[in-house]
Amino acid sequence: MSEQETTASAPPSPALEPLDMAQAVWQLRLLVCGLGAALLVLSLAFNVFVWKQNRNIRAVTNGRLNQAVQLDARVKQLTIVANDLGNYSDGKPELVAIFSKYGVQLKPAPPAAQP
Repeated sequence: MSEQETTASAPPSPALEPLDMAQAVWQLRLLVCGLGAALLVLSLAFNVFVWKQNRNIRAVTNGRLNQAVQLDARVKQLTIVANDLGNYSDGKPELVAIFSKYGVQLKPAPPAAQP
């Protein structure tokens, strides 16, 4: 059988009957509830994603905070050493030249208090 014969011999499809009001309202309700459920699922997924990102950012920030605290302690130690070295090089022109090469200005040491 050819394609034309099968389409010609098939019974015509019945025309879609118009829906009554109750069926139309139920279909509309199903559509709205489905869209609401999809919106709820997407909202929950986005909230979980944002929560996870915030948790990761907080962990990285706390790690960086620990590094900053360690760095601050090292800077304080090295500042004391640099001040002592600067006070030591006050009368030595070769050391003063090295400091001036790197832009370090030496301040005179405060006089020690006499008891």
